[in-house]
Amino acid sequence: MNYFSSYFADHHQFPSVINTFQLIGMPYPVFYGYLFFPLMGGLSLAWNADLTVRIAAVGLFALQYWLVLKLALKSTQDKFCSFCLATLVTWAIYPMTNLYNRGALPEFFATGLLLCSAAIWFFAIEAKVISKRFILCNLFVFLFVLSAGTHPITALYGVCFMALLVCTTLWIDRANLKSLILPLALPIAVGSICLLPWVMVTTHFTPRMVLNASFKRVGYYGRSLDSVYARLMPFPLETKSYKHRLQDDHVTTPHLDTQINFPMLVFFVLCLVGTIQKRERIGKRTMASIVVFGVLALLMIWSSTTSGALDKLGHNFRTIQFAYRLITYINFSLLMGVILFFWKQVEKPVQFRNRLLLGSLLLISFVGLSVKLYHAQQAMVPTEAQLVRSKSFTESLLKMPDSFYGSQAYAITNIFPELDNRQVEAIRNCPFEPLVGKFGDVKTVRVASGIWQTNVQQFPWNRLFDNGNQVVRYEHDNRIAVNLAKDSEIRYECVPDAAWELAHNVSLGVFFTWLIATLGLSAYLVKPVAKATFIESVQPRDVQLPT
Repeated sequence: MNYFSSYFADHHQFPSVINTFQLIGMPYPVFYGYLFFPLMGGLSLAWNADLTVRIAAVGLFALQYWLVLKLALKSTQDKFCSFCLATLVTWAIYPMTNLYNRGALPEFFATGLLLCSAAIWFFAIEAKVISKRFILCNLFVFLFVLSAGTHPITALYGVCFMALLVCTTLWIDRANLKSLILPLALPIAVGSICLLPWVMVTTHFTPRMVLNASFKRVGYYGRSLDSVYARLMPFPLETKSYKHRLQDDHVTTPHLDTQINFPMLVFFVLCLVGTIQKRERIGKRTMASIVVFGVLALLMIWSSTTSGALDKLGHNFRTIQFAYRLITYINFSLLMGVILFFWKQVEKPVQFRNRLLLGSLLLISFVGLSVKLYHAQQAMVPTEAQLVRSKSFTESLLKMPDSFYGSQAYAITNIFPELDNRQVEAIRNCPFEPLVGKFGDVKTVRVASGIWQTNVQQFPWNRLFDNGNQVVRYEHDNRIAVNLAKDSEIRYECVPDAAWELAHNVSLGVFFTWLIATLGLSAYLVKPVAKATFIESVQPRDVQLPT
């Protein structure tokens, strides 16, 4: 994020590759966080991204809480129950793991945005006023597109679960599809433009990507992180030291807690049991949808704890890489199932009237949150947040931090000729260095004739020039090598495909325009809602004693 803001300050555009002293031409911005990093980098222009992340994380928690609270209040007509549901979602353990313990900020933001988008869908489908329906559908699609443009795995799995939610709610509500076609079609078209460049390169390069090798099998830690007891723990325990550091646990990240939202699971089960015991009237379509989400949650718990289960879904779904990432979608399914117990139902499950039960679930969630935050504090590396982009800090961005892993994940193989064994034996190093003055540019290098190993990553857009003539590139160790017949002055340049570059410029322009328009429309929507809520709060009400 800091790299993006510093690069934009000097070049007035966002980078296609990242250049550091260790490695030149890393195409992370092309494949990962395609919309997320330009957005966060743009927000960080006036200050440092350290502050941007804090503001954005708090803002996402607040938005998620507020939307779930409003949705639950509309569905249950009970303030305390709504407060509990929104709080249980906010205090879930796994999002905190992404935030603090895995270096998974894009996944944290993407999954939170996915949940916010799902909550807005319920309001969009019920909107009666045309203008309100258009605004809500636009917000629903925008948040999902931003989620997909933040984390690629969430884009794949998120669209599957969102499609299931849309289909079940339309089926339950018997909605008039014609009234939703245009409000959804317009933002979907805009969103497709925003994601088009990412789709273009992902579909084209993934088969030859180094990262693709890790998609052949999903990673499982069956006796620790991906055990049944790890999933169903009500409190986050350190499973890697549990049972005397089990043999299969070689994860170096401390306090990698992989629990599902246990209080939400209990709430879902109690609603289901209460509905069956009391034989309360609940629509057949609603009950079928609830069962679908419940069974789906069970299947995901099983598949995330049974080695090899996810491998059978095919190559695309193996991109999840680690089985415990399914926790996001288990929590998502449980919440949607709970909401459907109340949504569109005249007779509500009796559990939400039990204050002692809800209070107990809140207490369990609070204790789990407290333990998790303590774990996060233990795992943190002592450092000072830099809130101002000083010159020295900007220069430090050109050095890849020790914690940065997967630096060669997006190298592309089998695109250049390979060096033979004789050439490899004669190879010498030719490191390129990024410029400090013009942030992100790369210095030219003068070398003698011979075979040279550069630190430029293997990628078709990474090119080397000698007096304006392109140098022939060779593959070696996921980096570009050259075989020079004479002394040369080599210049590095990233030259994207013309079609991608055009789509990239258009997509970012459309995205930021769409963002500003969506913020304005959302403010228009929230203002009358807030006014109505205030008027309602000052109206006299009958006092009822709790049962």
